[in-house]
Amino acid sequence: MSAPYRSKKLTDAAKGQQCTLQIPGVCQGGTETTVACHSPLGEDRNGTKAPDFCIAFGCMACHDVLDRRKRAGAQHLTEDDQRYYFHRGLMRTLGSLFEKGILKT
Repeated sequence: MSAPYRSKKLTDAAKGQQCTLQIPGVCQGGTETTVACHSPLGEDRNGTKAPDFCIAFGCMACHDVLDRRKRAGAQHLTEDDQRYYFHRGLMRTLGSLFEKGILKT
């Protein structure tokens, strides 16, 4: 099994960006705590962490809930909710990366 793709340029691009996960009742807004959140979904991972092209920009609060370190209200996100919020954030993040010229066709 080969090592997952890593790109400092992609992960560093999250700094100062808006959260693209935007989990209702969780998201902090702002840009101070935004990081590259790797997919928590088993189908996206190769080993312990997804490749760097499977990221969404996320604030600390959304990242903690997405990775199930914290609860969203009284419970953890369901797997379907986790999939929905991550993939929505991934699409928004990819759009942002193309707009900034970090990804190109």
